[in-house]
Amino acid sequence: MRNLLKVSALFVFTLLFVVRPQAEAAIENKVGDVSTLIVTGYSLHSRLLADLLQFHTKQPVIFITSPDAKEVLFVAAQRKDVPPQKPLKVSASEFHNFVNFAHPKQVVLLGEEKFIPKHYREVLNPSIQTYALTDKDWKIIATQCEELFGISGLAAKYQAELDRLARGGANVGTQQAREPQIVLPKK
Repeated sequence: MRNLLKVSALFVFTLLFVVRPQAEAAIENKVGDVSTLIVTGYSLHSRLLADLLQFHTKQPVIFITSPDAKEVLFVAAQRKDVPPQKPLKVSASEFHNFVNFAHPKQVVLLGEEKFIPKHYREVLNPSIQTYALTDKDWKIIATQCEELFGISGLAAKYQAELDRLARGGANVGTQQAREPQIVLPKK
């Protein structure tokens, strides 16, 4: 019993004095609060699109590295006045608390269920507007993001970077072109 109390006290101490300041520093945004939190998987396509979105929106991204991962990676928005920060590892079981702590105005989920498992989607606070872009074709998701975020040429930039990676020898896969679907908030 005494060991359990020591371990519990150590856990609380670590949470309060180590993890929380790192999370606060990573989320801090002088221009304003986190307006959008982007959540996606950790594949070539999802990573490329999330990086482009983060570059244009200056908003943070959470990468779910695998469906059964014990941790997710929080990548803070990069600012010119602050040196780049390392990704913050967040316990997967604390995902919902971390999202609530970030207090975004909206959450954008990129990718189908194999990238963002159902249990991550289910724990999101229903008061946060959530968009789920779940097409199998990442080019369509890039087009939907272009429309949703109002970033002119995002889909073309995504395709150009994908082509550059393919020329460099990356396996980018092949997909048949389809029409993008209308993006509506999740209810």
